[in-house]
Amino acid sequence: MLLDHTYEVGNVVGGRLETATALGKNIYRWLVTYSGIIGLNERRRYIARLLDETAATSPQANVLSIACGHGRELDLSPAIRSGRLHFTGLDQDDESLQTLKKEYDFPHVSTEVSTVKELLTDQSKYAGFDLVYSMGLFDYLP
Repeated sequence: MLLDHTYEVGNVVGGRLETATALGKNIYRWLVTYSGIIGLNERRRYIARLLDETAATSPQANVLSIACGHGRELDLSPAIRSGRLHFTGLDQDDESLQTLKKEYDFPHVSTEVSTVKELLTDQSKYAGFDLVYSMGLFDYLP
Protein backbone atom coordinates (compact mmCIF):
# COMPACT_ATOMS: atom_id res chain seq x y z
CA MET A 1 0.00 0.00 0.00
CA LEU A 2 2.82 2.42 0.81
CA LEU A 3 4.32 1.94 -2.65
CA ASP A 4 0.92 2.73 -4.19
CA HIS A 5 1.15 6.12 -2.47
CA THR A 6 4.71 6.49 -3.72
CA TYR A 7 3.66 5.71 -7.30
CA GLU A 8 0.42 7.65 -6.89
CA VAL A 9 -1.68 4.74 -8.17
CA GLY A 10 -4.56 2.63 -6.95
CA ASN A 11 -8.10 3.32 -5.84
CA VAL A 12 -7.27 3.84 -2.18
CA VAL A 13 -4.69 6.54 -2.87
CA GLY A 14 -7.05 8.68 -4.93
CA GLY A 15 -9.80 8.37 -2.34
CA ARG A 16 -7.51 9.33 0.51
CA LEU A 17 -6.11 12.32 -1.33
CA GLU A 18 -9.60 13.56 -2.19
CA THR A 19 -10.60 13.57 1.48
CA ALA A 20 -7.28 14.83 2.89
CA THR A 21 -6.96 18.25 4.45
CA ALA A 22 -5.00 20.96 2.66
CA LEU A 23 -2.13 20.36 5.07
CA GLY A 24 -2.26 16.61 4.43
CA LYS A 25 -2.17 17.17 0.66
CA ASN A 26 0.80 19.55 1.00
CA ILE A 27 2.72 17.06 3.16
CA TYR A 28 1.99 14.29 0.65
CA ARG A 29 3.15 16.41 -2.31
CA TRP A 30 6.36 17.26 -0.42
CA LEU A 31 7.02 13.60 0.44
CA VAL A 32 6.72 12.40 -3.17
CA THR A 33 9.47 14.82 -4.19
CA TYR A 34 11.94 13.20 -1.76
CA SER A 35 14.96 11.71 -3.58
CA GLY A 36 14.31 8.19 -2.24
CA ILE A 37 10.77 8.29 -3.61
CA ILE A 38 12.03 9.63 -6.93
CA GLY A 39 14.47 6.69 -7.02
CA LEU A 40 11.65 4.20 -6.47
CA ASN A 41 9.71 5.75 -9.34
CA GLU A 42 12.78 5.62 -11.58
CA ARG A 43 13.23 1.93 -10.72
CA ARG A 44 9.61 1.28 -11.70
CA ARG A 45 10.06 3.05 -15.05
CA TYR A 46 13.32 1.19 -15.70
CA ILE A 47 11.70 -2.21 -15.13
CA ALA A 48 8.74 -1.28 -17.34
CA ARG A 49 11.18 -0.43 -20.15
CA LEU A 50 12.99 -3.72 -19.54
CA LEU A 51 9.69 -5.59 -19.85
CA ASP A 52 8.99 -3.89 -23.18
CA GLU A 53 12.51 -4.55 -24.46
CA THR A 54 12.21 -8.21 -23.49
CA ALA A 55 8.91 -8.50 -25.34
CA ALA A 56 10.44 -6.82 -28.40
CA THR A 57 13.38 -9.22 -28.58
CA SER A 58 11.57 -12.40 -27.56
CA PRO A 59 8.01 -12.84 -28.86
CA GLN A 60 5.71 -14.27 -26.18
CA ALA A 61 8.43 -13.79 -23.57
CA ASN A 62 7.98 -15.26 -20.10
CA VAL A 63 8.81 -12.97 -17.19
CA LEU A 64 9.07 -13.75 -13.49
CA SER A 65 8.91 -11.06 -10.84
CA ILE A 66 10.05 -12.22 -7.40
CA ALA A 67 8.45 -10.43 -4.44
CA CYS A 68 6.27 -8.64 -6.96
CA GLY A 69 3.86 -6.90 -4.57
CA HIS A 70 1.15 -5.15 -6.57
CA GLY A 71 3.27 -5.19 -9.75
CA ARG A 72 2.84 -1.48 -10.42
CA GLU A 73 5.51 -1.53 -13.13
CA LEU A 74 2.87 -3.22 -15.27
CA ASP A 75 1.01 0.10 -15.46
CA LEU A 76 3.84 1.50 -17.54
CA SER A 77 4.39 -1.42 -19.92
CA PRO A 78 2.59 -1.46 -23.28
CA ALA A 79 3.82 -5.04 -23.76
CA ILE A 80 1.68 -6.17 -20.83
CA ARG A 81 -1.45 -4.45 -22.11
CA SER A 82 -0.96 -5.87 -25.60
CA GLY A 83 -0.31 -9.41 -24.35
CA ARG A 84 3.16 -9.66 -25.91
CA LEU A 85 4.60 -11.28 -22.80
CA HIS A 86 3.46 -13.58 -20.04
CA PHE A 87 4.02 -12.19 -16.56
CA THR A 88 4.23 -14.38 -13.45
CA GLY A 89 4.21 -12.56 -10.15
CA LEU A 90 5.60 -14.43 -7.17
CA ASP A 91 5.03 -13.17 -3.64
CA GLN A 92 4.50 -14.56 -0.15
CA ASP A 93 1.62 -12.13 0.44
CA ASP A 94 -1.59 -13.48 -1.07
CA GLU A 95 -3.39 -10.17 -0.51
CA SER A 96 -0.84 -8.34 -2.68
CA LEU A 97 -1.22 -10.99 -5.36
CA GLN A 98 -4.99 -10.64 -5.27
CA THR A 99 -4.61 -6.90 -5.86
CA LEU A 100 -2.22 -7.54 -8.76
CA LYS A 101 -4.54 -10.07 -10.40
CA LYS A 102 -7.60 -7.84 -9.92
CA GLU A 103 -5.96 -4.75 -11.41
CA TYR A 104 -4.14 -6.58 -14.21
CA ASP A 105 -6.84 -9.09 -15.09
CA PHE A 106 -5.29 -10.40 -18.30
CA PRO A 107 -4.96 -14.05 -19.29
CA HIS A 108 -1.21 -13.56 -19.66
CA VAL A 109 -0.76 -12.36 -16.05
CA SER A 110 -0.55 -15.05 -13.40
CA THR A 111 0.37 -15.07 -9.74
CA GLU A 112 1.80 -17.59 -7.34
CA VAL A 113 2.05 -17.52 -3.56
CA SER A 114 5.55 -18.61 -2.60
CA THR A 115 8.42 -17.59 -0.37
CA VAL A 116 11.97 -16.95 -1.48
CA LYS A 117 13.01 -20.00 0.52
CA GLU A 118 10.62 -22.15 -1.52
CA LEU A 119 11.96 -20.59 -4.70
CA LEU A 120 15.51 -21.51 -3.74
CA THR A 121 14.47 -25.02 -2.72
CA ASP A 122 12.75 -25.86 -6.03
CA GLN A 123 14.59 -23.81 -8.66
CA SER A 124 13.64 -26.13 -11.52
CA LYS A 125 10.04 -24.98 -11.17
CA TYR A 126 11.15 -21.53 -12.26
CA ALA A 127 13.26 -22.42 -15.29
CA GLY A 128 12.64 -21.12 -18.79
CA PHE A 129 11.99 -17.45 -18.11
CA ASP A 130 13.32 -14.83 -20.50
CA LEU A 131 13.60 -12.29 -17.70
CA VAL A 132 13.65 -12.70 -13.92
CA TYR A 133 13.78 -9.67 -11.66
CA SER A 134 12.93 -8.45 -8.20
CA MET A 135 12.13 -4.87 -7.36
CA GLY A 136 11.12 -5.34 -3.75
CA LEU A 137 13.01 -8.30 -2.38
CA PHE A 138 16.22 -6.47 -1.62
CA ASP A 139 14.36 -3.76 0.31
CA TYR A 140 13.94 -6.30 3.12
CA LEU A 141 17.50 -7.59 3.38
CA PRO A 142 19.62 -6.34 6.28
